[in-house]
Amino acid sequence: MAVTLSFGFINPASGDAASIWQAAINSTIAQLAIHNHNGTNSSTVSPASISVLTSSVNNANWVESPALSGNYNQTITAPAAVSEVNNFYPKIYRDSDGGIVYISVTRVAANQILLETNNPVDMTVVWR
Repeated sequence: MAVTLSFGFINPASGDAASIWQAAINSTIAQLAIHNHNGTNSSTVSPASISVLTSSVNNANWVESPALSGNYNQTITAPAAVSEVNNFYPKIYRDSDGGIVYISVTRVAANQILLETNNPVDMTVVWR
């Protein structure tokens, strides 16, 4: 006899009829399609359980752009686990207040990006 588990997942038992197995599979597919880890339709995900790769962008390392006065460049090497920067979405945060920074990001090499800004402050690149 099938058992309904937490969050509504159905676990059919050995010997259950094919119709019970099919209903359980359909229900599980539907449940997996709508879950969002909010604690109601699935278990919550703790931020501590999410692995994050980061790179520091130090204020002292910004170099004034030769092409555009008032803009600053800095080349960042990605962590070793980032073998190809095109496979990741780097999100950049200001260290002072954690705000998201929207600056120019250009791939320089498989493991490097060039950042360009007119506000050269300490930042952190989060690779996702």
